[in-house]
Amino acid sequence: MVVLAGVAACDHGPPERPVAYKGDYHYGAGQAPYLAQFGVEAKICIEESVMVPAVQPEFVPVGGISQVVVRGMLSEAGQYGAAGQCAFELTSAELLGVGERNQR
Repeated sequence: MVVLAGVAACDHGPPERPVAYKGDYHYGAGQAPYLAQFGVEAKICIEESVMVPAVQPEFVPVGGISQVVVRGMLSEAGQYGAAGQCAFELTSAELLGVGERNQR
């Protein structure tokens, strides 16, 4: 069973153990990639090399979205990613599953 935690529910700081997050992984089209967790507005940055299996190569030039489940350690709130677009960063990340993949 996968444990799902909402970033918005993290009012006491991030958990001190790896937690699984489910959401849409946005990538391509000249935009820095990020995870948008279902029901939460905050974006989560994840090391791109971990997410390679979630990326559909033919969607990269126009942008794509893959449904994923990923586990890792959530950072404190801040500005992460090349452009500071993410409110959180997931470290020690592990891709647990990839669902439907769509072009943006």
